[in-house]
Amino acid sequence: MAKKKFPKGISNTKQNILSNISSRDYNGRINFSFSDLDISQHNKEDFQTWERDNLLLILLNRIKEITCLDIEEAKKQKIIKIYPHFPPSNKTKYKIPQYLNRELQWCVAHIQGKEVIAGHLIENTFYIVFLDKEHHFWISNKKHT
Repeated sequence: MAKKKFPKGISNTKQNILSNISSRDYNGRINFSFSDLDISQHNKEDFQTWERDNLLLILLNRIKEITCLDIEEAKKQKIIKIYPHFPPSNKTKYKIPQYLNRELQWCVAHIQGKEVIAGHLIENTFYIVFLDKEHHFWISNKKHT
């Protein structure tokens, strides 16, 4: 087996630790990115508004929990819902940001109650596009009311 190569400056101790971590331990787990976050639409929700509404810490804790799962586990537990396409205009208060492709795999991750983060998936990375405390990304008829 070929010896792993590490960047210059990594100590022998750290190299031993890193060599013993199996890539399968992390392979496939969900990652999150805020690089596509759009705070210009609907309620213009951002980190400050979620902090003011006591949701930011809940969001961060939920993201931490979700990163222990892979996509299939998160779908099975109904934490992440993948949509076949971006919602039609009569079912959403959002529009696809101009800097994103319409053909992306759109999804939401449930934070608590009706609060979700909406975005798209590329492989195992969930790109957060909207913070959506009212769940207006994909509006559905209320059930059992």
